[in-house]
Amino acid sequence: MTNMTIKRPLWMTITGCGFAAVLFASAAIGGLAWYQQADMNDKALYSKAASDLDVIQTDMAAIQRSASALALVLAGEPDMPNYIRNNDRQGLLDKFSRNVKEMAQTGGLQIITIADAKGDVVARAHSPEKFGDNVMGRRKTVQAAVSSGKLAAGIEPGKAGIGIYAVAPVIVDGTVIGVVDIGTELSNAYFAPIAEKLGAEIAVDVLSEGKLVNQSSTEGGSSFLPAETVQAAFDGKPVFHQAVLEGREMLIKAVPFNSFSGDKLGVFEIGTDATTIMAEARSALWTMLGVSVLISLLALAGFLLFAKSLGNAIGRLTGTMSRLASGDLRAEISGDERPDEIGAMAKAVQVFKDNALKAQALERQAEEQRSQTEEQRQRNAEQERARAQAMAEATNGLASGLKHLSAGDLTYTLNRPFADDFESLRADFNAAVEQLRGTLGSVAQATSSIDSGSREIS
Repeated sequence: MTNMTIKRPLWMTITGCGFAAVLFASAAIGGLAWYQQADMNDKALYSKAASDLDVIQTDMAAIQRSASALALVLAGEPDMPNYIRNNDRQGLLDKFSRNVKEMAQTGGLQIITIADAKGDVVARAHSPEKFGDNVMGRRKTVQAAVSSGKLAAGIEPGKAGIGIYAVAPVIVDGTVIGVVDIGTELSNAYFAPIAEKLGAEIAVDVLSEGKLVNQSSTEGGSSFLPAETVQAAFDGKPVFHQAVLEGREMLIKAVPFNSFSGDKLGVFEIGTDATTIMAEARSALWTMLGVSVLISLLALAGFLLFAKSLGNAIGRLTGTMSRLASGDLRAEISGDERPDEIGAMAKAVQVFKDNALKAQALERQAEEQRSQTEEQRQRNAEQERARAQAMAEATNGLASGLKHLSAGDLTYTLNRPFADDFESLRADFNAAVEQLRGTLGSVAQATSSIDSGSREIS
């Protein structure tokens, strides 16, 4: 019993279970924290992408308002009707050309076109050499301004590409005689300053002959996303796509846009710089992993020390119980002063030991009693044997004496002493024989006297 083999010590089980529990808890908490961190990062990225898109749309709306205001001002110029009626191209150029560059630099407006009510271009201040063509067939804003007599503004395809245009009618006596067309192309020249201010990248894909083709891009002159992803955004599906552009981690948001007439024109791709956010997310992840590992190691060390201490206490108690089970009641029981379950176990083992000691004492007492009883029995038997022998000797002596008496030998006496209990019998026998002898002697003497008297009488 003392050489019991323990295949798996309790401290190993406790340490393993405790470490597994801490590891699971750390993994669960870390996973939840990572999920929340990732969700926060995604929300931050999406918020930044949405903010960048809002900035671009706000700027485009501001450009449209500026173009609308300027178009209305120019359409209201007193000399504008005469220039259009007289087809005075040079007069228009002299009036506006010198201000086009300043307008482009300060207001972002690059295009000034004057056309008559039929849509024939009288003059282009931004391209003086191009005039005389008709824009009515391809410019919905021009058609709307001429037909309604009101300002028409929005995104629309231009000769060089899509742009933001505001078309104000020139009205004389309630009749539209021409239009003033102010706008800017949505090209790199427009988007580059916005992209630099935002730290973002911008690309524009336009529908051409049934296909989406890149019109402008601030990064590499091409789309940021694969063609199928751009098409998905054009179809109205939400697109958030991560990409790496020249070493920068970018979140690309793609949204479709419509023309002034409501037709789908293309897709804006806004690349939000996510490098800092992603780096912070990775740093937070590694920090969380490091903290989790450190906590797990500390927990492992703590469980190991605790389990070792507990295992040693239980091991000592187990060894003591094994010694007690093998009959060694000299084993000392330790740990009974502890306030926990081990202390209660030690107290219970002490009770077992005390009971075993009491049982051992009772067994000794019983053995002693058995020994004493056997000695008494032997002593009594010896006494009975001695008494029987003494009785036999007394009986034999009396029988021998009686035999002599029956034979008429009154001289015989019992000279050999009997046992104390039977000594009185020998004395009584001898006294009786002596008395009988005396009596018979007297009888004999009397008989002799009688015989002598009888003879004398005869």
